[in-house]
Amino acid sequence: MKKAANIMAAVAAFVLIIDMLVMGLMIANDNYDGVTVCAYIAAAGVAALIAGAVMKISANKCPHCGKVLVTSGSFCPYCGEKVERK
Repeated sequence: MKKAANIMAAVAAFVLIIDMLVMGLMIANDNYDGVTVCAYIAAAGVAALIAGAVMKISANKCPHCGKVLVTSGSFCPYCGEKVERK
């Protein structure tokens, strides 16, 4: 699930960068017809980035107690059990 979250965040970031470049070019050329569509695409890109970050964080859970691990240690800070990292 972490790999899927990383891929989703990378694709969302790429689409967001391209969309912002296109929107900047449209504004620079005084073409405001498609700026609203670009803004909606940018909002979707930001939402996908946030969803990818949430997925990445929530995928890192202790297999023993199920709490989200915020540290990268070898033991769960909540239950004390050994956590194997991939």
